[in-house]
Amino acid sequence: MRRSGLVVLQYRAIADAGGDPATVAAWMAEVNAQRAAAVTQRDQAAAQAQAPRRLAEDDIRHLVGSLNDIRTTLRNAHHQDKSNVYRELRLALTYHPGQNKISVEAKPDADYCGVTVRVRGGT
Repeated sequence: MRRSGLVVLQYRAIADAGGDPATVAAWMAEVNAQRAAAVTQRDQAAAQAQAPRRLAEDDIRHLVGSLNDIRTTLRNAHHQDKSNVYRELRLALTYHPGQNKISVEAKPDADYCGVTVRVRGGT
């Protein structure tokens, strides 16, 4: 049984035992108001969770600028440490010496990166 139903039964028992109906009605109104506020709060939290926040231009500039520290750290790191970082990021780097190029393949983990979306084939 839900908590609000239990509270109503308790208030009904108080009223049946001779309690003041106006007091019981006020208590019930308070419980109903608390429940409505909780439902509203839950619904607002769910709506915010479903709609990701858009980044402002300054947020994006700051985020990209902060990557310079990471680039510098990785550039100066030992090759085994770089390998561990790339492995943790689920990046596969392949060097092509004839072309003097590196290809990078990202294999993000759905559990780590968040929600994935699948597109169904034609019907």
